[in-house]
Amino acid sequence: MELIEKDGHEIIKNIYKVKRISYHANAFTRCPIGKEWGRMFIEINAELGDQIPNYCDIDTFIQKEIDNHCFIIEEVGYKVYEFVKQLCNPKQLQVVLHDESNAFNTTYVTIEE
Repeated sequence: MELIEKDGHEIIKNIYKVKRISYHANAFTRCPIGKEWGRMFIEINAELGDQIPNYCDIDTFIQKEIDNHCFIIEEVGYKVYEFVKQLCNPKQLQVVLHDESNAFNTTYVTIEE
């Protein structure tokens, strides 16, 4: 395994020829519109270049910056998208979110270039 230091994060050099990843996480968030707490499900799909993200860094980011905070779903998607983009500069990136709360029906949001 070859590591690359980038902005305080260790990135894995993609010597394994990994083409795509799909990473799933979740966080407990409060919607400022519906005024309810709910589970936010986060799916990150990326076509990789020469770098593989350190999944521990993604977990830490979600735990510190998203979990137990108040955001609309679109804001969570944007924050995760920008973090992963800066982390490993994928060729293509998609972040899909859905939430489950008592305030309203399940909502899906997709952010991608």
